[in-house]
This record gives sequence, structure tokens and C-alpha cells, in this order.
Amino acid sequence: MFRALIAALDGIPCEPGIKILREFRTGTLFPEIGCARVTVEAGILVARGAFRDFDIYSDATANNQELWKLGDTFELIFGEEGRQDYFEVQVAPNGPQLELHIPDCRTFRAIPHAKKICDIGLQSRTVILSEQNLWLAELRIPLRSVGISEDRLRYVAIRQNHTHGRETEITAGAVFPETAHTPELWERYPA
Repeated sequence: MFRALIAALDGIPCEPGIKILREFRTGTLFPEIGCARVTVEAGILVARGAFRDFDIYSDATANNQELWKLGDTFELIFGEEGRQDYFEVQVAPNGPQLELHIPDCRTFRAIPHAKKICDIGLQSRTVILSEQNLWLAELRIPLRSVGISEDRLRYVAIRQNHTHGRETEITAGAVFPETAHTPELWERYPA
């Protein structure tokens, strides 16, 4: 399940659907590379990621905290083409997860965090392989719970790589002028 993702990190040609994550504004590759694959399996939206990381950490202690401020995260922002509202889910390497429902991309920053928290049935798991400077993550969301049709699904996978003493590196499966909260630039499923 993660073997092809790990191989992609090591420079082995990617299988179809695997995206090497690049700096979200410029497309630059960072040394601590990451990659992701997004699929739909029996009505479940599945995002898997593998990340090289020499400083794997998160200070998150519970679900639905602002994980992106507390350390490393793997994120999936997704919605249905033609709808204004969309969802963002995240998991930290140590396990806490976040589920948000965002009414639209124009006002997402103006809405308090607590008002965006939702329960869409996210299931996540992570594995930390410290000796390999690697962590793996999986996010699973039933599309039925968010009312999204597989053939109208749009998404972007994101990694926030926090390293003590350095600026956070944000990488994604697409390049954005300002923010990944730009639905018209998200990938269509299937990619």
C-alpha cells in the first residue's frame, strides 16, 4: 500500500497517480521530499502520503486542534465541482486529526476555527519510521458522508513540514498563486 510511495521518494519512477509534492507557490522540490496518492475505493476517498523528514514532530495532543500550527501535517482539501463549500482534513504524525467544513474559499480565514469543525467520519492512521527519517499517513473519508460524487471530486494533497529552527515548508500536488484554498486549481478525480 505504501511501497510505491516510498519508492517514489527514493527516485524510482512513480506509478500512475502518485504526485511528488512541491513548494505550493513555486513548484520547487525540497530535500525532505514527500509524495501522495489520492484514490476512491468502494466509495471511500483515500489519501496516502509518505514523507522524508529529519525532524518528525507535532505538539498536537487532541483531535481538531489547529494542527498546521503545531507541527508536521498531511492534509487533503477536497470538494465537489460546482459547489462553494468544501472540506479540509489533516493528520499529524503522532495521530491527532482535524476535520473542517468550509463554506467557501473567499471567507475561509474570516470564520473562527471552532465554527468550521465537523464530523465527516474521517479515519486516519500514521506510522513513524524514525530510523528511516520517514513518516506515512492515510486519510479515509466516506464520500457519502459529505455528499460528494466521485465523478465531480476535486482535491489537493498538502504537506506541512515543520522543522525546529527553520521556516515551515508547505508542499502540494499543485502550484497556487497564494493559497491552496483555490478550488479551480485543484485536481479532478481521477487525475
